[in-house]
Amino acid sequence: MATSIGIHTGQCQIGPPRPSGPAVDIALALSGMARPGEVLTSRTVRDLVAGSGLLFSARGSHPFPELGECALFGVV
Repeated sequence: MATSIGIHTGQCQIGPPRPSGPAVDIALALSGMARPGEVLTSRTVRDLVAGSGLLFSARGSHPFPELGECALFGVV
């Protein structure tokens, strides 16, 4: 079975019973949108790792209440 992963970065609250906040909610949503075996990221992550050598493919956009319309990228 292939795992789907969503990655976003931002502020979150650390505390029982688990981390929470908008960044966690967005990462969970991305994970749910990712194809089996895919790592799906927000534009925020792609921009922060510029120059790292990671390659990304555009995967459309999605509206998030916390971010507005956000471009999505699969890690190649």
